[in-house]
Amino acid sequence: MRSIFLRCVVAAGLGVVMLPGLAQAETYSNLVKQGYKTGKLTQAKSGNRGWVVSKADKQFFCQMNVSTFYDGKHKMGGFTAAGRIVAIDRKVFEAAIGGPDPSLPQWADLQGGRPRPQDVGSCGPHRK
Repeated sequence: MRSIFLRCVVAAGLGVVMLPGLAQAETYSNLVKQGYKTGKLTQAKSGNRGWVVSKADKQFFCQMNVSTFYDGKHKMGGFTAAGRIVAIDRKVFEAAIGGPDPSLPQWADLQGGRPRPQDVGSCGPHRK
């Protein structure tokens, strides 16, 4: 019984030692500071929207962390839980909160690969 326990402890220890080589999560801000370039907004196989951030042969997929956005001067949109885009009445929204919300991104910036750090969630190695 004791040898089985000892084997499990050794196996778990080896797993912890080997794990840092596999998991290479980064923040979007750090990747940009390191010279990584941001691609246009895309959708991963999992259905998550985000950006491929690349430098030479290394690529990361950074998930989008946005629920609502402005689309030009008069439109507004948001995402459902299923990831679909829905139109939001901008006049009603702004009347409810007391004016425009400067923290919301522009849809054109998101699509064009110009997200702000607060618009980006976690980044992990990109699997092609």
